[in-house]
Amino acid sequence: MDALLILAIAPAAVLIFYFYIRDRYEPEPQGLVFRIFLIGFFSIIPAAILEKLGDFILPAYAPTTKIAISFTYTFFVVGISEEFCKYLTVRLFVYNNKEFNEPYDGILYAVAASLGFATSENILYVMQGGVGVGVVRAVLSVPAHALFGATIGYFLGIAKFSKKGVIEISFQLIGFLFAAFMHGVYDFFVLSNQILLILLVLPLMGLMWGLGHIYIWHALSLSPFKRIFTKAIPVLPSKPTSSSVEQTGPPLNVAKARITLHSIHFCPLCGNSVKDSFSFCPYCGHKLV
Repeated sequence: MDALLILAIAPAAVLIFYFYIRDRYEPEPQGLVFRIFLIGFFSIIPAAILEKLGDFILPAYAPTTKIAISFTYTFFVVGISEEFCKYLTVRLFVYNNKEFNEPYDGILYAVAASLGFATSENILYVMQGGVGVGVVRAVLSVPAHALFGATIGYFLGIAKFSKKGVIEISFQLIGFLFAAFMHGVYDFFVLSNQILLILLVLPLMGLMWGLGHIYIWHALSLSPFKRIFTKAIPVLPSKPTSSSVEQTGPPLNVAKARITLHSIHFCPLCGNSVKDSFSFCPYCGHKLV
């Protein structure tokens, strides 16, 4: 029993560490990440309610063929219900938090919520199915949930720092619907009971991992803290050689030449230097306090 529980939890722990260490410019508080993970863990309850509601509604509108019913169920019941609960976890509990201050934070928090959901689901499946189920889900299902979350989180991160209004809402909607679509495709392949469709899960996972790393790279490239780190690197003159002109005047005071993060004050959104006394950035209007 203990071994199965470890097998059910371990994949999420490895994946959340994988995504956490990539937040290299301004790491998020571990306690807040864990809190979002726990909320995601319990978000399986409203997801189950939505899926039951979908089961009740689906027969009245479902197509007549078996494959069409499976297609409709995986997309419009499972995919939308589960990804909506993950999206809502981030949107309600951390999106407006002051710690959500760079685009990559959207990915990290959405992955945490998704892995919380996946862990709850994984415990149920692994305890019933045993080691074989646990191994397969560790390789496929749990990473898939993380990558669905990365999709939601990437677009939430873009939305957070976009122009408010229609553009912000549009990015959020795109992320949620794209994640639900990928979730639907994944489940449709897995539940098809046709070997050729099931094998398509492997290239689908490769595609999702590729997209996931593109999300990570682009979100990190947009981080305002990347500029601060770049500006904070001290640039010291190279050591003079015998062929260079002899230096005159007092020797360079290396201690005074060093630049530290604490002595530099930049707007975290646009990267321009501002005074300590400013509450808002005079260049972009971002709230500093």
